[in-house]
Parts: sequence; C-alpha cells; structure tokens
Amino acid sequence: DIIRQLATVAVYAAQQLYNAEETQKKKEYAITYVKNELEKYDITFSEDAISTYIEGALKDIKVSDGAQW
Repeated sequence: DIIRQLATVAVYAAQQLYNAEETQKKKEYAITYVKNELEKYDITFSEDAISTYIEGALKDIKVSDGAQW
C-alpha cells in the first residue's frame, strides 16, 4: 500500500515541477522519488514495477481531475 501512496505523491509532484512537454522528466522524477522513499524503509522494487505503479497512479489521477502526463 505504501508504494501506491508514494506513486500518487510522486505523480502530483512531477506535475507541479515540470511543464506538459516534459513527460520523460516527469516520469524519471517520479520513479526516482518512489525508489528513494522506498529505500528509506528497506523496500526494494524494480524500476519496471515502480513504473507500473506510477502509471496506475497517473491513470487514477487522470480519471479524478483530468491530469495528463
């Protein structure tokens, strides 16, 4: 459950930090953010798994407020 929460925070933060054209930077930021936060709890996920959670969070956010990656 923590990874879902972190992914959601990361997506919202990336949306605020980067403009609409910087999609790759947004995703890189979100992956790095989640990975670093998980390391604080000694939790390890592959980058692919983190990316999947981020994409899921983005999909949920798009549905709720129309956000785009």
